[in-house]
Formats: sequence, structure tokens, C-alpha cells
Amino acid sequence: MEVVHPNDGELEPISNAEVKIEGQANKSTDDDGQISYSNISEGFYDYYVNKDGYENYEGEINLDRDELNYRIFLFPEVDRGDLAEFPSVEDIDLTSETEIVREIDNHRPIDSNYQPDDVEDVVGASHVRGRYHLTDQPYLLEGAQKLKEEFNSRSIMVYFQLLEDYHPYHAYPEGDYPYNSDWDDLGANPDYLDLAQSEYFQELFDMDFSTFFLTTRRTYDWRGNPDNQELFREIEEEIYELSKYLLETYSDRDVDFVLKNWEGDWLVRTN
Repeated sequence: MEVVHPNDGELEPISNAEVKIEGQANKSTDDDGQISYSNISEGFYDYYVNKDGYENYEGEINLDRDELNYRIFLFPEVDRGDLAEFPSVEDIDLTSETEIVREIDNHRPIDSNYQPDDVEDVVGASHVRGRYHLTDQPYLLEGAQKLKEEFNSRSIMVYFQLLEDYHPYHAYPEGDYPYNSDWDDLGANPDYLDLAQSEYFQELFDMDFSTFFLTTRRTYDWRGNPDNQELFREIEEEIYELSKYLLETYSDRDVDFVLKNWEGDWLVRTN
């Protein structure tokens, strides 16, 4: 495991950072920002990183290999000024529990005779990063199939991520859809078009959904290098080529693809 700080496009190692991993002894990073563990079973582990002068960092590791080859990014503390003062609960005229329950009961959809004709198209679910699987199907396809079988839904949101070094948890899409799946066919340095043409996403897009919401995200240090116009043009070109491919490939179907940005506030925040 490595703890670093992005600075002017360079990754500076952070020494003497305290790292706490669930169920393991606390350790401090060496001069190269490194620590090592061994004999840890596969599974999910909470972790916490602390270093004076830096924002604390906590997260979760999906450990499916023998070594912790993860990189964690810390950023300098930010002076957020005086915190706002909020009134105490005693000073607020709260709605009673009885009134809240009555309002909920009065608006229960199940008590209404009205149901939209296209309810299966407008009610869907997200499928990403579950901690279990129920079949031996590739995990991306298992969740989509269950959504159709159990809920008769024709709308699904999935993660469409290509992340490598710039993430402390895992490489993606392996981290989003790990079970019964082999993403090696993507090869080195895939782009969004490669991901759309991969075996699992091809099978997903062939399913009878009316809307696919694709949450996109790429590897990039948005905070350490926020004005890389060349990279921005590359990403714009990737989105164009992906959109063109989807339009040309699925133009004979009544289906919508919605390309959405991952949580931009998290990409640029200081922690």
C-alpha cells in the first residue's frame, strides 16, 4: 500500500502516515510512503489513514489478491472557517410522528387505482459493486437479469468506468463487476468504445431494456492538474465515438442510452 500527495503532476510519498486496516495492526508508512501486509484473507475491509497537516482519509478495500497494491491520495487540510451554528431540536417546531405517518398513508401508490402504463420503463434500479452474487453468471449480467425477472423493469443504471492507478480501492471495471468475470480481453489502455464492445456490455445492451444509464469516469488527477486541455479533448473525442457507436449499432431499437458523469464534487473536493 502506498500513501501519496499529488503536487504539480507529481506524486510525492507521504512518510509516517498512520494506516489502520480493519482487523490488522496499525502501521506507519516508510520514507517512500509504503507499508506492506501479508496473510490477509480475501474480502472487504474498512481502512483509515491519518497524517498531521493532511485531511484524514477513510474508505473500503475490496481485497481479492495476496498483496495490498493500492495507492491512497491525501490532500492538505483546508481551513473551512467557523462552522455554522444550528438550532437545537428543542427550538424547532417538528411535525409529529402521527402526522407524518398519516401523510405517507394518504399517498401510498399501492392504495391508488392509478398505475402508469409505462411503469416498468420509469422505475428501475442501479447495479454496481455488490458484495455477493447469487449465480455463476458474470456479475454485470446477473444483476441485470435479476432486475428484469424480479421487478419486470426495463430501466437500469450501471457504472461505465475505466480507472487504474488513480483510485485507492481497485482497478475498474473489475472493481464494479468482479464476480464470475474476466475483463482481461479489454487489454491495455482501453477507451469507452472498447468497454461498450466488450463481451459483458454487449450482452447487457442486447437485453430488453428501454433505458441504459451509464455512469462514466476516467483515470485522471482532476485536482492536481485541473487544466489539461489535451486530455479534455481526448475524453470529449471518446464520448463522441461512444455515442456514435451506440447510435449506429442500436438505431433499429426503441432504446435510450444516457451518459452521465460520475460524482464531480468528489472528483474535485479536498478529501
